[in-house]
Amino acid sequence: MNNYSISALLAQHPWLIGVLVIVVVIILALPDDVWVVRRAGRVYQRWQGMFWEYQAGPNAWRLRLPGVRRLQRGLQRALLQSLRTGALWRWLWEMLR
Repeated sequence: MNNYSISALLAQHPWLIGVLVIVVVIILALPDDVWVVRRAGRVYQRWQGMFWEYQAGPNAWRLRLPGVRRLQRGLQRALLQSLRTGALWRWLWEMLR
């Protein structure tokens, strides 16, 4: 029985990294909800993806990135929590040894 690691697999097939990146970008970029509302002869659109939201009306449009902010806040909280508990320092110490 052969034991393969992810790094060995990626070393043998480097194109897999590109395929994975493309798949992730497509999943994050595609909208999951699309609304088109017609009111009083005007058309309002709202497209929403995992990390973004686009709204368009007759005289204005807006692109928001609320998912990016949520991801950033979550990463900040995880980093601060690991600093408080000392887990990050222990991990860094083990990596340096």
